[in-house]
Amino acid sequence: MNNIEGMTPRQEAENEFREANIEERKVEADAQNKSRPTIEKALRRNKLTEKDIAHKEAIEMDEEIDRRIESGEAENRQEAINQINLISALTKSTDQYIKLREHLVQYNEISYSQVGKIKEIDELAIQRLKDRMHESPVKYMLERKMMLANGVLNKDNIDEEEIKSIALERLAQALQEDPISYMIEGVGQITAGIFGKEELANIPEIKEIAQERLVRSLQEDSIIPYIFERDNQVRAKIMTAEEISNLPGVQKTAKERLEQARKDSDAYYEVEKQSLRMAGLTISET
Repeated sequence: MNNIEGMTPRQEAENEFREANIEERKVEADAQNKSRPTIEKALRRNKLTEKDIAHKEAIEMDEEIDRRIESGEAENRQEAINQINLISALTKSTDQYIKLREHLVQYNEISYSQVGKIKEIDELAIQRLKDRMHESPVKYMLERKMMLANGVLNKDNIDEEEIKSIALERLAQALQEDPISYMIEGVGQITAGIFGKEELANIPEIKEIAQERLVRSLQEDSIIPYIFERDNQVRAKIMTAEEISNLPGVQKTAKERLEQARKDSDAYYEVEKQSLRMAGLTISET
């Protein structure tokens, strides 16, 4: 700090304050100057400046406006701009799209009938529904309700079979993890109205994965993993205990266990037979 003779204590304090402010601004300026080359370097790497990018986007916007007018999708430039903005809003969120649409309609910038002619809206809305289904049944249900309630999409436009296909993938993945994960996913899908209880209980692909899990658990040294797996599948309402015990794969694996025990020793054979009975498996020895 520069100490000037003849200053009063107040003047010295003010001078010190000014110098501190100058120093602070220098630090801020240095920080900005250091970050600026990084931004410019990134833009140069793409061989575009910020001005170039804005210019390029403006050209693309003009080309899309012209295309819409020439194809008859829009009657004039303003309608084309409104269409583009609505499409952009829907790519971000359904809520944002609805708010923009209502604003444009309220100020007579577009009509509902004009909105209905924008073919990309249906395509984007359907894709959004699929994306939500990939995330969770509850997110799908909420998105679907919002779309139907606000006229974003008609029920007839929703491909229910495609949604069920995604739902089935989620169920299969959940069951590959464990029956309880499957049960949670199944409850979510029933709540979302994707599958009914009876429909969910009779999906062949799910029964097949369930049997594979049971067979693997029965191939363990102990019978305990099989009992846990069976009980969890019954709890998840995949199959009843009786259905499980009569599965061809389960019967075959249990018989193999018994035959291996007989080869080991008579005593081990008796123990294994008791273990299988405890697990609800009675194997014919004929």
